[in-house]
Amino acid sequence: MKRDRNRLITLLILLVILFIFAFLLKWAEISGAPDEGITTWREALWYLVVTLTTVGYGDLVPHSFWGRVIGSLFLVGSIGLFSWLVSLAISLISGDYIPRMKLKSLGRKKWYIFDGDNERGRLLADQLSEEDTDTVIIFSGSDAPGGHRFLKKGKHPFLLIPLSLEDCLFLRKDARDEVLVFLLGDDEWNNYLAAKEIAATGCKVCCRTSACPDRTPDGIKLFSDSSAIGRLYWQDFPLEPSEKEIVLIGGRVFGESVLEKGILNNVFGPDRYTVYHTFGDFDHFRDRHARLRSVMAIDEEGAEGDAIYFHTEPWEQYPDLIEHADRIILCADTDEENLALYWSLKTYYPVSGKIYIRLTGMVEEPGITVFGSNKEIYQPENVLNNTLVSLGVRVNELYRTRYGGSSWEELSEFHRQSSIASADHLSVKASILLGETLRGRLTQVDSRRAFEVYQLTKDRDFDLYRTIEHERWMRFHAVYNWRYAEKRNNAQRKHHLFIPYGELPEAEQIKDDDAWMLLGEYANGNL
Repeated sequence: MKRDRNRLITLLILLVILFIFAFLLKWAEISGAPDEGITTWREALWYLVVTLTTVGYGDLVPHSFWGRVIGSLFLVGSIGLFSWLVSLAISLISGDYIPRMKLKSLGRKKWYIFDGDNERGRLLADQLSEEDTDTVIIFSGSDAPGGHRFLKKGKHPFLLIPLSLEDCLFLRKDARDEVLVFLLGDDEWNNYLAAKEIAATGCKVCCRTSACPDRTPDGIKLFSDSSAIGRLYWQDFPLEPSEKEIVLIGGRVFGESVLEKGILNNVFGPDRYTVYHTFGDFDHFRDRHARLRSVMAIDEEGAEGDAIYFHTEPWEQYPDLIEHADRIILCADTDEENLALYWSLKTYYPVSGKIYIRLTGMVEEPGITVFGSNKEIYQPENVLNNTLVSLGVRVNELYRTRYGGSSWEELSEFHRQSSIASADHLSVKASILLGETLRGRLTQVDSRRAFEVYQLTKDRDFDLYRTIEHERWMRFHAVYNWRYAEKRNNAQRKHHLFIPYGELPEAEQIKDDDAWMLLGEYANGNL
């Protein structure tokens, strides 16, 4: 924008100089040769323009001495000037000027602005353009051929423009609430820092980052690929009652997320256990979640209940486990690693369980069940999490209405995530009530069915239901390294209710009913 402004100023200066020359030429001719040659403004300008373009018709020429001096100066100055003016005009047309004018003409619509053009943004923009009927999709900083491209997907403008994100926001400085910015670049820390600056101007921002602030600034939604992959995996491929032994191979970012979400979601009750076996780089996970031992067995042979075994030996040294595991999850951080693991398993081991493989792109191959592809992740509901966050808000409101507490806006990020985790477990609760495995996002129909069962059985099975919810609550806190203390201290992550369900006071046990009552809220659309 600044570059175009300078070009326009330069052009205006040149036009002023042209008029000054025309004035001087007219004055010189009228003074020195009043009866012949150039005597009017139109004639002076005509002569200068013809001279500038090197056409030189000869129909008008200066006759006075000073007129010829001025004409000669202009003639010499015109050498190369015309081509420079042409290039300047072309640069204005093909540069930022037209995109700015186009954006201004679309100022009444809602803008979705993507900072840069990449695959993540394109996948998300495709879905946004189909869901929202009155939006403009803008990719700022685009290096599209010709400087800009105007596309249309159905009725929706789809723009790739060279303007920077700052320039685009400047054009909507009076309607920042009608702008949603997506920062989906590779540098997640810079995404977060930029999001804070943009949110401070009044714009809403969706930021791809792994940053975990104590409190997310207003106007910012945080999005993490790894967290989304872990959540979607267990949502789309929930455990069947017959599945007990789960093998995860890979570790690091995506493997840790799949394991963490599995621990938090797969809470079914005292009669159904899950054992996780990890191979690969899970050292960071084990060290970071040191207090998981308080809620499940860690590397304890023969332990009852849910357990995790962090194997330090290569998975190839456990052929019996690999062959008889109920499911194997290949969750290394790169497609190349996961594909190599898959072909090794299929080539050398008679695997009886199903194999799930995390890949960035979809692969159509018999026997391969892919999860975590970019196309799957970069959907509006996954990135913006509107439904899940709304459920989390409702969880907090139910609790606050009955027992007091902070509003959603006042909650720390940890306590917001605690409410969201409770909402995330709804599909598992519905599956337990219905006695069937529900796949994908929980629907209002299934929620209503499950809530009807809950209403019929809560007086009989209230201890079971409350036990499940309290166990889920304890696991969430254990993942974040909370521990028991007689007096609650949030800063030190100590909680007086971090004890088995049976040891809770009855008044505290009753509070776990709220998590099940949320099924009715969701079924009735009270969100």
